[in-house]
Amino acid sequence: MRWNIWAPPYVPTSGGIRVLYRLAWWLNQLGESVAIVFFGSILVEDGVAVYPEIVLGNPWGAAQVIRYVMNVPGRLGGETEYAASEIVIAQQARWQPETAKAAGHDVEVVYFSCIDPAIFYPGADEGRVCDAIFVYKGAPEYEAAGRACHEVPGIPMIPIGGGMSDANLAALLRRCDRFVTYDHQTSLMAEARICGASVCLADRTGLTVYSPTHFMHEVDHERNVEQWSSPAPVLRMVALARERLGTT
Repeated sequence: MRWNIWAPPYVPTSGGIRVLYRLAWWLNQLGESVAIVFFGSILVEDGVAVYPEIVLGNPWGAAQVIRYVMNVPGRLGGETEYAASEIVIAQQARWQPETAKAAGHDVEVVYFSCIDPAIFYPGADEGRVCDAIFVYKGAPEYEAAGRACHEVPGIPMIPIGGGMSDANLAALLRRCDRFVTYDHQTSLMAEARICGASVCLADRTGLTVYSPTHFMHEVDHERNVEQWSSPAPVLRMVALARERLGTT
């Protein structure tokens, strides 16, 4: 059985893309045949297509679709209702209620970490000499706020862009006292927490201190090490696909 994963080119600051590439890595480790495809079209009649929620329908004509939902269905594009033939899975518990509504039935959560604990780990508190700001999908609120960066006098505020490598991003977060983000869905919130920075959610009304309820669970380095290392979530996804296709 071949797995075809719809994913754009790798961008370190996009949590959704990182999840899809990590899924491909795990499938490969488990001995599955897997490919990441974005541009162009392919025919995968005898395989599985993994589409994130932003993809409309089944453009590859796959025998089986896994809809891996990493946001509220339809919020960033894609369908608001999913075909009964699809295996619909929520990537995090916070997406489960809306995903179940779009699927028309209860859905499972399959979560695995895409945050490499060898790169993202806590830093020394005494080394925190700057703050960082991230906008990305929060651009409308950033503009509405007059591009406010919420600087603290005497503390450098460093913008985080899409071209930063994982290693450089992690090194910056270990130097940060605060991570200010207008994008309230970014995985960088979890990475900042793991690296020891406090997280502030920014919008046109000001700042709100991050709460663990944004991810339905607390985020810490020890938990991330466990979730990074366990194949169990992806084994569950494979089992669901094989059960539906009637293969072993």
